[in-house]
Amino acid sequence: MKQYTYNIILALLVLTMATSCVKDKLYLLPEEDEDFYDPNAWKQAALTVNTIWNETDIITPPENGYLIDLNGKKFETNNATYNWRRIIAGDYSIFAYNMPKGVTIDENFNATVNKESDGTYLRMPDFLYSSQVEHVKILRNSTSQVDLKMHQLIHELVINIYMWPGDEDLVSNITGTLNGVIDSVNLLTLEKGTEVGEILMPMTLIYKEYDGQDEELIGKKTPVYQAVVRFVDLIDVEDGQLAFDVTYADGTTQTFRASLKPDTTLAEFDFFVKETGGMGASIIDWHDVDNGEIIVK
Repeated sequence: MKQYTYNIILALLVLTMATSCVKDKLYLLPEEDEDFYDPNAWKQAALTVNTIWNETDIITPPENGYLIDLNGKKFETNNATYNWRRIIAGDYSIFAYNMPKGVTIDENFNATVNKESDGTYLRMPDFLYSSQVEHVKILRNSTSQVDLKMHQLIHELVINIYMWPGDEDLVSNITGTLNGVIDSVNLLTLEKGTEVGEILMPMTLIYKEYDGQDEELIGKKTPVYQAVVRFVDLIDVEDGQLAFDVTYADGTTQTFRASLKPDTTLAEFDFFVKETGGMGASIIDWHDVDNGEIIVK
């Protein structure tokens, strides 16, 4: 009788332990359960996407991250490499882009810089980056790798107007306008839009250490009117894309215009105030100096 009772107790104990194990299994995710059977396992593969940023100004991914679009599904990351350890084999379309402030991206991936209340484009939207679309066929039981070359689609232009020390007292204000601005682009094709607008450029008076060859100015601070703008692209405009409106201390005004070469990142002008005003200019484009054409009106 004692042996019989002992066997019953032992059987109940084993059953309780087994029930406990089954109960614990209920809380496991499928990929955590070594006994889980995935009917799609035979279709699975792995995918690695590398984004290449060395032809952009930032070299590495933006701190606030970007998106990888995989067959319409979006994955957010701020790393240059993104891995899918499990992915169903098949055909995929992949591209990457970011979502900058000051830019609207529609359902067709047309990106457009927002406008001010007066209809001009924003002067300083965040930078926009995108890759072109890559198509890949992923085979089962394999690891595929896709490299996405990132393109910088919004560029920055710095404009400096250098003055002779003391001449800044003869000028009350300088404002600028950048014409011929294209501020839209399709992220899938990288094709630029056709709408052309302008950007208003309030110019700020700063003082920079003189780094030229004139011995008279060595060691002195040079007055500089500066503006920084960002845009997608420029087209040629009659009389030039840049317009500077100068208001002198005596209340008289004068307008100067200048042309920019494509891909210009830094435009520098020397402005010498005379009785009737005057401006000499040089355009610096990738460290090559060319004479700019100035039209005084």
